[in-house]
Amino acid sequence: MAKREFKLFLSWIPIVIAFLPVGIMTLVGFVSFGCIDIHMVMFEIASIVLSSVALLFIKESFDAEARRRHVLAQQLELLNRARYQLFEKHRYLLSCYFATQFDYTAFDSIDKLEMFNSSLLDSPCCNHDLLQKSPEVLDDYIVYLDWLSKEIEQLAPVDWGSGALDRDLFRMAKDEIGSLRRLELEDGKYRLETAAEHLICLSRYDLQILASLRRPWRYQNDINRKALIEKFVFDHGVRVSRS
Repeated sequence: MAKREFKLFLSWIPIVIAFLPVGIMTLVGFVSFGCIDIHMVMFEIASIVLSSVALLFIKESFDAEARRRHVLAQQLELLNRARYQLFEKHRYLLSCYFATQFDYTAFDSIDKLEMFNSSLLDSPCCNHDLLQKSPEVLDDYIVYLDWLSKEIEQLAPVDWGSGALDRDLFRMAKDEIGSLRRLELEDGKYRLETAAEHLICLSRYDLQILASLRRPWRYQNDINRKALIEKFVFDHGVRVSRS
């Protein structure tokens, strides 16, 4: 919050610089016509800055924080829905190729996702009937990605777009789905290794989409603070258990 207030303060400096000469010229005019005394000019300038600029700055600061809280509430709701939907879409698509269960916790972090993806090629192939349904599943996947992209653009989430790839993630995810669609049959079987590569890349893009939405709750300072608290609790608990 301190950083946001400081940035807001810096944005007001050009406004004040442009405003003060006009105010001073106006006051000089009042002095020329005898409306105020020359000794009152500095007092009037200070009064204008405090009563107008300071109050407007405070109001804008409160309004900006209120808008941010409102967007964050909607962003959290969208994040929770997106996580569930992307999990369901990926789980169902995965089941069209491999007889394995996609764990909901895989989208918790990149480490958990990579742990699941590393075991994907060792999973047995699913039956041919499910493979025939994959085009329909792929179409549904793309429809949802398009919907989620539009929702994000309309909401303009906090910190969305601060990452270099934020706006490219949806395109890259749909490219992977397009690659899955173009897979050819070889001897009546899908090329599972190639399919696995595209499924793994798709899962990573899905995770990055979710990570970009939950960025306000994953600031590095917050992560470091949480780690310190967990370390303190762990160390304290060890000392208590030994006493």
